[in-house]
Amino acid sequence: MTMYQRVIGQMLKPGGLTMAAKGLLSIVPTVTNAAWVKIAKLGSPRSVSLRYAPLQRNMSPIRTDGQAERRMKIMSYNILEGGNLSKGDRTELLLEMIRQLSPDIVGLNECRGFAKDDHARLLLFQRELGMTGVMNEAQSGNHVALLYRPDIRVVETSGRSISMHNGYARITVDTETLGRVAVVATHLHPFSSTFRVGEMEIVAARAASAPAAIITGDMNSIAPSDAAVDLTNAPRTMSERLRGPSGEIDTQAVSVLLHRGYLDLGQAKALMTYPTMLSQERSDPRVRLDYMFASPAIAERCTDFQVRNDQSAQRASDHLPIVAEFDLS
Repeated sequence: MTMYQRVIGQMLKPGGLTMAAKGLLSIVPTVTNAAWVKIAKLGSPRSVSLRYAPLQRNMSPIRTDGQAERRMKIMSYNILEGGNLSKGDRTELLLEMIRQLSPDIVGLNECRGFAKDDHARLLLFQRELGMTGVMNEAQSGNHVALLYRPDIRVVETSGRSISMHNGYARITVDTETLGRVAVVATHLHPFSSTFRVGEMEIVAARAASAPAAIITGDMNSIAPSDAAVDLTNAPRTMSERLRGPSGEIDTQAVSVLLHRGYLDLGQAKALMTYPTMLSQERSDPRVRLDYMFASPAIAERCTDFQVRNDQSAQRASDHLPIVAEFDLS
């Protein structure tokens, strides 16, 4: 029996957590910072939250690389079926896209297959990107992951999919300038505008756990500021998805956050994010489905917002990645 197995066995006994902690302490000195420890939060399949943490010591707020409290870059990306299913293996394209944009935190939608084989694909992305994170396991199979650099000071993680089609993942970051900031990645219901509104209410409530928050992801919805888009020539599947019960373009889900005072960081540029040339719904018009919202205290610190649109981005997924940078000095 290995030391790891002995520690797990101790945890299952009365009073075993203390014994297990001592056992883990005996292991830690022999493991490098590049190693990974798998920590599982037990629960029902609908509420499992997994976090993979690199061994670290003496973490300082936000960053430890000389840029502490100066900047934070956050990215959101729908990677289409986990990046390696019906549209071929796009793993390296996706990884290189994320590396080039160099986010501190990245929310990933449609992490299909990331929970298989003891989360091998999730671990692959974490290892290749030098990140750790939390992933919600959704019954839809389209899991939501939130990865972050190990030098980000994260004080809380969670992820759930109860009452949601794809769920959400959330981390809380400790900052000196703003205090605690919640970052929530989500992927709203692909078929029902009514469900999307309810899901956004859940996401907003979870984000309210911190004084300031950022909510990002594929919202499968149109913002009120984009409501003039003409879907006449759009594929029927796309048109049906983006309309509400009345047949009008659905803006209700996005409005949930706007009514709570969140600011749409991409509104000024209004750059479209879907579909790309890889999508089976290739069409004109293209629409903005991927968003990043921030509460006022952090929105005023947003210095840049971009949608990456080049040949590589067009081939990597059916959605384009979005990224925002914040000045925390």
